[in-house]
Amino acid sequence: MQSSAKIKVTHILTDSNIGGAGRLLRYFLEKADLEHFEYSVILPEDAALIPEIEALGISVITAYGIADRSSAPEFQGFLTEKIKKLSPDILHTHSSRTGRFAGVEAKVPRIILTKHCSDMPSSKLMKFPFKQMLAKEWKKTLHGAIATDDSAADSIAAEALPREKIKVIYNGAPALREVSEAEKTTLKSELSIPDDAFVVGIFARVEKVKDHLTFIDAAQKCIERGLDKVYFLIVGDGSQIDTIRDAAEEYSDRIKICGFVNDIAPLMNLCNVNVNCSVGTETSNLALLEGMSLGVVPVVSDLAGNKRIAEGCGIVCTRGDSDAFADAIEELYRDEKKLSSLSLASKEKYFEKYTSKRMAREVEEYYLSLLK
Repeated sequence: MQSSAKIKVTHILTDSNIGGAGRLLRYFLEKADLEHFEYSVILPEDAALIPEIEALGISVITAYGIADRSSAPEFQGFLTEKIKKLSPDILHTHSSRTGRFAGVEAKVPRIILTKHCSDMPSSKLMKFPFKQMLAKEWKKTLHGAIATDDSAADSIAAEALPREKIKVIYNGAPALREVSEAEKTTLKSELSIPDDAFVVGIFARVEKVKDHLTFIDAAQKCIERGLDKVYFLIVGDGSQIDTIRDAAEEYSDRIKICGFVNDIAPLMNLCNVNVNCSVGTETSNLALLEGMSLGVVPVVSDLAGNKRIAEGCGIVCTRGDSDAFADAIEELYRDEKKLSSLSLASKEKYFEKYTSKRMAREVEEYYLSLLK
């Protein structure tokens, strides 16, 4: 490759809706070095992310049959032809096994993936002959991998990719805009929240792994303890939304279910505390990072990624322990000095470690290392 030529990188993402991987890809592309890199993205037809990527001036190629499927072998040939036409130097896949095989068939010089979660492989895959088969597949279809946390790196290594081929790059997110006091007052009025309320939010897909029921239990305990100015926001949607509505119904005047919103900035600006109750595979939660950019204090479950993010600027609670979450919220509600100190620490830690600009530079440095 001539040193004057742009390095061509193609991403493959199979999500039809916009999840964490899609948001992360958009945040990366917003800060990408377009002077030295040329990016394209392969997405499923009608993927929700298409207009957001196109708005950045990045080429989007749609592929039939890959939506929400890591493995779609019947469409491998079709995908191979798409990749051949793009002729990338690097193929960067996100949960697309078929994409990796198509990249091999298209003779892409370097193929990598990003591991966005910390789920460990099944015990079956760790036994003969499956582990040996998996190791052979990964050797054939991967030149390296990015893990969004050390726990995600451990997961990839357990699946037989050599640890030295895994680069840990923590997620980054853009700083949320600060809204005016007038806009905050208007929004609180629309939500029937007093202007002097202490607001606690959870910003997450409404799925079991995010454990909203523990959040609601903690909210109820705070209300029953007489924390009269505490109000709670549930921001997001998902398969458990009806269950959550039913669980929160008794306290609907204090627990506000906001549903999915495209722009979380106004609601995040209302919050003093940002809760993550996840019990599953969290690595570098984007909503926590976005809240920290505004100084919103994280209160999190004790997953490895959550603990790393909250260290020195938040409170860590045992997974599923609603009493612990209620205690943490109450402590911050009653101790203004501690709340203020952690808020400042959250903002400082975000700008030091978790900006999307930092993430983009580290990813592109990794691309360059692969091509040496």
